[in-house]
Amino acid sequence: MLKINIHDWVGLKQMINNRLIETIFSDFQNSDKYALISEHKEEITYRQLFRLVTDVSVYLKGERVALLIMNNDVGAVVFYLACLKAGTIPIILDKKVTETEVEQYIKTYEPNFILLPLDSEMEVATDRSSDYVKTITIYRHVLYENTGAAEKEIFPLLAILLPTSGTTHVSRLVRISKENIYDNAKNICNSLQISEEDVAITSIPLSYTYGLSVLHTHLLKHATILLTDKSVLQKKFWDFSNQYRATSFAGVPYTYELLEKNGHINKENTIKTYTQAGGRLPVRLQKLFMEYCLRTGKKFYVMYGQTEATARISILQMEYAREKLGSVGQPIDGGKVFIETQDSVQNEGEIIYTGKNVCLGYCSCLEELKREDENGGVLHTGDIGYLDKDGFLYITGRKSDFIKKYGRRICLVK
Repeated sequence: MLKINIHDWVGLKQMINNRLIETIFSDFQNSDKYALISEHKEEITYRQLFRLVTDVSVYLKGERVALLIMNNDVGAVVFYLACLKAGTIPIILDKKVTETEVEQYIKTYEPNFILLPLDSEMEVATDRSSDYVKTITIYRHVLYENTGAAEKEIFPLLAILLPTSGTTHVSRLVRISKENIYDNAKNICNSLQISEEDVAITSIPLSYTYGLSVLHTHLLKHATILLTDKSVLQKKFWDFSNQYRATSFAGVPYTYELLEKNGHINKENTIKTYTQAGGRLPVRLQKLFMEYCLRTGKKFYVMYGQTEATARISILQMEYAREKLGSVGQPIDGGKVFIETQDSVQNEGEIIYTGKNVCLGYCSCLEELKREDENGGVLHTGDIGYLDKDGFLYITGRKSDFIKKYGRRICLVK
């Protein structure tokens, strides 16, 4: 477990860089390859993205916190990457967050910056406070700054803050480090064989850890991201997808239920790779999409992950799709899975994961942003499962009183 004296932080921060941002732009800051294409017909090259991120990061500073309402659009992505570049810590919230919840986050974390969509009804949440002033407009978003807010005391490895698996109320936040983000993105790229030729479409929200990992991985490999908030049931979603020849599609179990009902497997599309996470996919649906992909020369990956693991823990490779039906695969590169059982006779127990992508811990208030790494790379997932003789993971239940619906964790008790 990393222990750092608070007096050494300034020197340490000079040694710690955001490897994700460095890698994205290291060889591509002058590239005219498209990085982002939006449903609003905005086409942003890596050269333009680098300039936008650099320009916006000038307004941001380290030891500060930002509240980011994360839409699937250019403005939100540019601001998010600018935060990573500047060392500002974004609290990433879904666009469906309520005004009351936003006000609670403002009260709890006293953010120095708030980014809201121009058409958001939540502008009143900041207008009530004279401390926040509008500074710049970024692709249909407005940036507010609290010029009177002081610097925060923040652990230097901290990168972003995410609500725990999209809980349905203002909750504690997961503290994710720079190394967590880079390590998990790198290993997912290897496992899914993501390349520069891929084109991913935002079929799930970027505010969700799974959606954010799609952004990280494809930018890391200098691929293209198609940005849309349209539902997979809308014709415009698939028109946009097919127009730019999307190759990568990500979904939670509910997404695949919708695709089945909509007759997706009988329709023409350009998708080459489907991935699934965010809860257990019924074996029936896993088999349906596995057979569809085998029949059409596509790939289908069933995955398992948690926000606390910065996205992915395990992946079922396509070559084992038939043989290991119902499994969520084997740990990603650099990760290990153990089963903590009650006695030596049992094979089933709590799933324990170790890896560099395990988060730093949680926080519930501003004071806790200075906490160090409390997990030491070990995550008690709270999920129940077992490993078969070949080391493939199967999930059978949940230790606590939570269920996941539409990829989001919902508490069953008050």
